[in-house]
Amino acid sequence: MVVSTSEPTMAMDGRLCIKATARTQYIIRDNMSREFIYRIRSIKEKKYIMTGSLYGVEGVAHLTGCFNRNEHIIEEYTGLDDINGNRIFEGDILYFTARYKQKGNVPVIYYGGSFGCVVTDDSDFKELWNLSHIVQQYYPKIVGTIYDNE
Repeated sequence: MVVSTSEPTMAMDGRLCIKATARTQYIIRDNMSREFIYRIRSIKEKKYIMTGSLYGVEGVAHLTGCFNRNEHIIEEYTGLDDINGNRIFEGDILYFTARYKQKGNVPVIYYGGSFGCVVTDDSDFKELWNLSHIVQQYYPKIVGTIYDNE
């Protein structure tokens, strides 16, 4: 599969910039392709202002512009969907039941090179579970984001 992309660059003031004019072509093997989609939240406005893709994902706007990390929160799509087919992003809150281990809401985090959730059992023992394991075994549902109560 040939994909057209814009390479992100870091501006001198620390902003993450994606320039639509700096396009490159390269090949992604089918077994390694993934949708790189980001959700942008304005800290000042306290709302999501954009969902976009660097790689031209069908049905998603092409992400261009500069986002100051002091003014915006950038959350990455995990590549996984909830039981209703909604994309799961870093910062989403999932609800699922895992027998004696977990019942209730847990946020999606990025830790140790992968996405996951900290699961707590009845005796308050906490452990990090890989998000792909949670999706495949427990069919979570997105019930909000970590910013819903701001």
